[in-house]
Amino acid sequence: MKKFILILIICLTALSGVYAQIPNRGFEIGFDVDAVFANNLLTIGEVFKETAIIDLNRVNEGFKINLGMGAGFHLGIASKKGWGFSINTGLEMTGIFNTGGILSFGDVSDENFELSGAINLTADINTYFKVSKFKVTVMPSMFWAAAYLKPEVVYSFNTVDGVNFDLSAENLRLYTAFPYNSFQDGEFELTGKPGFDITLGLEYPLMEALGIKKILPFLDFDVGVQLKKIPIIPSVLTDYVGFDNFNGTVSMNDILDILNGGSSSGEGEGSGEGEGSSDSALVSGIGEQKVRRPFMFAAYVNWRPLFGSNLLTVTPVIGFAVNQLRAESIAFDYGLNATLDLANILIVTAGINYIDRIWINSLDLALNLRLIQINFGVDMRSQDFLSSWNAGGLGARIGLRFGW
Repeated sequence: MKKFILILIICLTALSGVYAQIPNRGFEIGFDVDAVFANNLLTIGEVFKETAIIDLNRVNEGFKINLGMGAGFHLGIASKKGWGFSINTGLEMTGIFNTGGILSFGDVSDENFELSGAINLTADINTYFKVSKFKVTVMPSMFWAAAYLKPEVVYSFNTVDGVNFDLSAENLRLYTAFPYNSFQDGEFELTGKPGFDITLGLEYPLMEALGIKKILPFLDFDVGVQLKKIPIIPSVLTDYVGFDNFNGTVSMNDILDILNGGSSSGEGEGSGEGEGSSDSALVSGIGEQKVRRPFMFAAYVNWRPLFGSNLLTVTPVIGFAVNQLRAESIAFDYGLNATLDLANILIVTAGINYIDRIWINSLDLALNLRLIQINFGVDMRSQDFLSSWNAGGLGARIGLRFGW
């Protein structure tokens, strides 16, 4: 089997040098679906075991979980003159959970408990064109925040007697695009307002412009920058439901019972204030929450080391992200990707990237048969570098394109 795969790759490589690449489609339509999960303590195999072994030293650093799902529809047109555009609609769902120092069971006062999430409906027009030697990308987007969980939960954790702990939390609010009791009343009212952002990209064939490519063809590379989701107008949500204040007692026995698959019998009480109705600790009301999608800046180099051939492209990337779903919103990003392009028929991309505090080791395949293209990708991921190689989380994505 290994020999067959090796021979196939050699044949495709030879063909890619003899025949022109398959041209890109002038018109296409398709869809994409993806789902991701990552954590820093358990591998995927351990999650499904009846009993899992957890390193308590790592528990002190906090238990971190990231979830995400998405789906989208795509319609695109491309010109042979170097311009094109696409219309895309989609659904984005993101969840972030980080216990911080609460699992160390030490006394903590007014610490952030990272619990946040967002559901967005999106629509954008992605255009690209050439200006002299520059390739320019412009993508204005409209998005509607359907739900938003604020990352502003503040908690205190105090030891009572070594077995019981006092827990208090504040500011747990879920904002929605409609009143939470709309379905109970039978009258659905959409109160959320859409937001706008824009993505800009610029790419330049630096070595070709400087004339170095002719002298040293293995130093053929382009440089580029991309600014993703520059905020212009935030989406605004006004209806919320949640807990303004929660006070309770947590028993170590209850925690161990939950970890062993049992149920908890702890007691708690809470109170809250807000405009609207209140049910025990549960509060609903009217406020204002401005939602912005995560902004990302990236600078990259597309290097073609095989004497300018598109057969192999190596792409180092560096940048940063600003994500309001995080308690600390700014984080640096970096990574390295390599793409093998066999006549635009089979395209394989492998990468190691650190994006928004997540290590992602990915492999993506694209099989282009002109009339149809199948895109498929998988990755292992985690907030911890070593766990990302041991399936601390997984991601999968698939996309189809039809056209000519």
